[in-house]
Amino acid sequence: MMRMVNGIIACILLTLAIVHAFVPNYTHFVVAYLAGSASALITLKSGIPVPVARMLAVATTAVMFVYFAGFFTMAVHFDEHWHTSSEALEGIGLLLSAFAMIPILSCYSCMLKAECRAALEGEDPVGKPVRLKKRPSFFTAPDAAREESAHP
Repeated sequence: MMRMVNGIIACILLTLAIVHAFVPNYTHFVVAYLAGSASALITLKSGIPVPVARMLAVATTAVMFVYFAGFFTMAVHFDEHWHTSSEALEGIGLLLSAFAMIPILSCYSCMLKAECRAALEGEDPVGKPVRLKKRPSFFTAPDAAREESAHP
């Protein structure tokens, strides 16, 4: 499921980059959308080393803030009926793209955790091989934390 969501996000951002490539004076958005799409596509690859995942997480955060900055820069000029204007599509695209980076960041965050890395590689955290029924899902908690919260 996680890979499918990231793949869909990558395709949407790539589509936005292609659409903006034909609009004059929007090359900065093309670069931002391509960077977001690349960040989403990289999460589909398994076995990313921890230092690389850390750098990609920082880069993904930067791309997310570029989307937010683009939206809030535009929002200053919006009037009360901005949602019916041509600027609405641009603003909504930037805002949704910024929020779409959250699952991508979650994936990189998972890659930086020992338990998640071990599960993705088919081992438990101490190095013993395990059989996985499925990949870890979004926003999972370690087993120890679940046990502690079940017994207050």
